[in-house]
Amino acid sequence: MIIALLLGSFQIALAQSDTTKQFGKRRDFSPVMTIDNLTNDQKTKMEEIRKEHLEKRKAIENDTALSSEQKMEALKKIRSEKRNKIGEVLTEEQRQQYKQQTALKREHHKSVKAGKKVKTPLSANERALRFTDKLDKIVGLTEKQRDKVFSSVVESELKKDDIFKNKSISREETGTALKELRAEREKELNRILSKKQMKLWNEALAAKKEKRALHKSVN
Repeated sequence: MIIALLLGSFQIALAQSDTTKQFGKRRDFSPVMTIDNLTNDQKTKMEEIRKEHLEKRKAIENDTALSSEQKMEALKKIRSEKRNKIGEVLTEEQRQQYKQQTALKREHHKSVKAGKKVKTPLSANERALRFTDKLDKIVGLTEKQRDKVFSSVVESELKKDDIFKNKSISREETGTALKELRAEREKELNRILSKKQMKLWNEALAAKKEKRALHKSVN
């Protein structure tokens, strides 16, 4: 048992040592970023910068007194502060490497997002069913409401397909048509749902919008 405990402690120490050596590969900086020839002092300072940044980010994200726009601005500010502090820790050669790999990180995220967008398109019925299920989960639809929502959304999705297929209209006209279609769907939902259900749905939409905005600002 004693030997097993000693071996376990030795393996933990090795893992910690390896983590220190691979500091530049931490997720907080980039999944593909490595910085050469970091001294122990540099590693310590960068770890402090990382922890400080995470604490500030968490505080901003959890601050209910800030609006979505204010949170975005605050997150941009602390990201800039983090980059400046890292630059002060690194040598000129390391700073150039950091800038290059930061650019690679941005390209990496763009390619990942582009890859996620390449999916087999869903039919109008499938999209309507997915929307109806999501709405039902949030507001709790009756069977009658489900049928009405599903039929309404199928019609809306078919109209959306027609808008995208219409190559004779400009991009601005397409945007206007989609905006009008969303307004029609909102009006129809107001007709089908109760006031309490609409409130729950609008709150869910607002929360999703804020979460998306924060995620975009952090990345």
